[in-house]
Amino acid sequence: MATRLRKTRRLRGGRHMGWGQVAQHRSFGHKGGLGRSGHLKHLASTVIKEDQDHFGHEGTHSPHPSITKVWINVRDLNDLFSKSGKSENSKNILDLQALKIEKLLGGGQTNTAYTIKVKNATPSAIEKIKQAGGDVILPIQKTEEKTEEKTESKKPENNPLLEKVEKDKQEIDKLVKNISTSNEKFWFIAETCMAIGMMGTVLGFILMLGSSDLGSIDPSDVEGMKNVIGHLAKGMATALLTTLTGLIVSVSLRTQLMIGEGE
Repeated sequence: MATRLRKTRRLRGGRHMGWGQVAQHRSFGHKGGLGRSGHLKHLASTVIKEDQDHFGHEGTHSPHPSITKVWINVRDLNDLFSKSGKSENSKNILDLQALKIEKLLGGGQTNTAYTIKVKNATPSAIEKIKQAGGDVILPIQKTEEKTEEKTESKKPENNPLLEKVEKDKQEIDKLVKNISTSNEKFWFIAETCMAIGMMGTVLGFILMLGSSDLGSIDPSDVEGMKNVIGHLAKGMATALLTTLTGLIVSVSLRTQLMIGEGE
């Protein structure tokens, strides 16, 4: 048959070309295209209903995604309380967490005492609220209590060996403390002996000079000179003997203490 007489000549330019609708001939025609095709055309209504955030992007993501998206200043509390606040037991309570407000900032002033429940607040905002007679309740207190409970729950179990080591350590510390205290006492005794020796020296000079009347001595009186020289010798002996005794005792104690501390 001549080509000009064939059926294909009549179907050229039509939608069917001998195969009926497109879905009957093409492999992906029945479902509206392959993959993500048609999201802005014949599948645009499906995108609007099921995946509104399909197109576009939110920018780079921070490694610490603690971004405050909703906040409020102190100056706006009066207007917010008139709309969403409540009074309980003569307190003006404003729950910002229930209103999905993440943070309270310190801009402006307020003269009304509010009890505010909020996830986070700046130090200046907390100070202004407390100056007005109010209070700020943060959830951080609960986390601190939980951490304290965890630390208490993580206490180590009783170990006899560890208890013995701890007890020995306490006894050693006590012994060292006693030794240091006794050393201080011996150092005090050594200093006291030195002071007693000096006092004996002064006492000997007083006896030597006070017991004899040097102004009334007659050089021609031999017996009187002997008595005066005897009194001077006794006073000098007392002074030198007490000084020597104090030095000997002090030096011996100091030497023993130095040897003991060196060991």
